[in-house]
Amino acid sequence: MGGSGRPLPECPNPPARNLSYLAWAIVLRLADAIDETRGTSVTHFFPQIAHHILRSDISILIGLSYLKYIQSALLTIPVTSKSSFASRTSRRVSHLPMLWFTVMEPHDVDVAAYLRFLGLPEQGWEPTVSALQQLLRAQADVISFNNATMSLGRLVPLDIATLERRIVVEGRGGTCPEQVPLFAALLDAMGFRPEVRISTVARMGDKDDPAKRKKPLPPTHLFVLARPVDDDRRWLADVGWGATIRAPVPLPLGTGAGEPVRHHRWEQRVAVTEEGHIQLLERGSPPSSEQWRLMYVAVDEDISHTAVEGSYRFGWGDPRSPFRGRLVAVRCTEHTRERLTGRKLEIYTGDGKPHIEELTPAAAVEALEQRFNAAVDDEERAALIRLLESN
Repeated sequence: MGGSGRPLPECPNPPARNLSYLAWAIVLRLADAIDETRGTSVTHFFPQIAHHILRSDISILIGLSYLKYIQSALLTIPVTSKSSFASRTSRRVSHLPMLWFTVMEPHDVDVAAYLRFLGLPEQGWEPTVSALQQLLRAQADVISFNNATMSLGRLVPLDIATLERRIVVEGRGGTCPEQVPLFAALLDAMGFRPEVRISTVARMGDKDDPAKRKKPLPPTHLFVLARPVDDDRRWLADVGWGATIRAPVPLPLGTGAGEPVRHHRWEQRVAVTEEGHIQLLERGSPPSSEQWRLMYVAVDEDISHTAVEGSYRFGWGDPRSPFRGRLVAVRCTEHTRERLTGRKLEIYTGDGKPHIEELTPAAAVEALEQRFNAAVDDEERAALIRLLESN
């Protein structure tokens, strides 16, 4: 996964992918077993374990023949919620390397530069509820939620240095696997003690945990839980839900429904189930404006960086992803929600039918840059126009 954003090479046939998957699955499972036995961090000895396993003839053959596919295969390895690997190696998702074979030093986000980009003062901050509200509102106003890079079949590294450059320096914006880790790093540096969670998105009509469906989608949506110093509750701060959640929403101290938070005609609240799962609900959108609608459900546990990468790759390449192969951008103002899907621009006010306009490919890319505040270079602009012309 290079900094240029070029797409990863795909495995030419299923057996090659299966072999590399198997080799690395064995490595991870062995590392997890040793981790449980010794109670030490897997990242401390993973390179040594990999070295010894790869000394065997079959593993060397697999590694040499399919080395360029290992990164793709590694990202598909499932990590269950009960895995010690998932819970012990990701206390700070923002500080983990992209992959174990990528040598990266922990990168502290430039708080002053981030705040300047958001149009906020650089000094005088305390980790309070009011400060969290200002940060989330500014993030929604300034940073674009879009999949421009992903829609072109390209992936970028998810290390903090790369995300900071693309989002804060270049103004490209991004999807939740890009925005959430960077925002969590900012909150961490400012003393909010953030926790990153991953959720399963509900479909229209879901009233229960979407993971209980016969054919459930994997958990793919990331959000942050922050701990302000002036409130005992954790607060859900979601910068990756299409920029449509403009204020943090408090979790209840126990089970049940939390305090709702209103924005214009829309209202959100968090509920915690008897199993300890976190649910985000919303009301205010037609056709059932007065009924609470389930948005997503998350297990309240730390996640691995592999899960973050998996979320990113799902959006990029899974046939079930709404972002695969098409341009999507979303923004939320004080009174509207706006969405660009391909060449279709939709503007919702919450009080009736949306205004819908079909744009030309060039006008759609212009809207991406001007209306949705996403920076693209000349090559990307031309590639996006070609994509929109072909769809």
